[in-house]
Amino acid sequence: MIDSPDACVPRQSFPLAHVSLTSIVLSSLPRGARTGVVAKVWEKENVAEKWAKSALAKRIASTEKRWALNDFDRFKVMVLKKQRRLEVKKAVAKAAKSSA
Repeated sequence: MIDSPDACVPRQSFPLAHVSLTSIVLSSLPRGARTGVVAKVWEKENVAEKWAKSALAKRIASTEKRWALNDFDRFKVMVLKKQRRLEVKKAVAKAAKSSA
């Protein structure tokens, strides 16, 4: 069973093959808890904040942000990556020159 009061996911059965398990656990959740109890424990244990801080949530947000870019935004990202790569290359060359 899955149930998420914060993400507006209704209580339903769901195949485990389609679920990504995380380390976030509702420890004080009683067996057979209904949606209202899940919502109270969810708020009490700040699951939404824990999820927002997780690496998976950040990666999903980053992917969604990248998908929303238009052509010009993708061009700007490319230019910034090239500038960063050039700065790193200069720093590595300077470090190699000073150590030699």
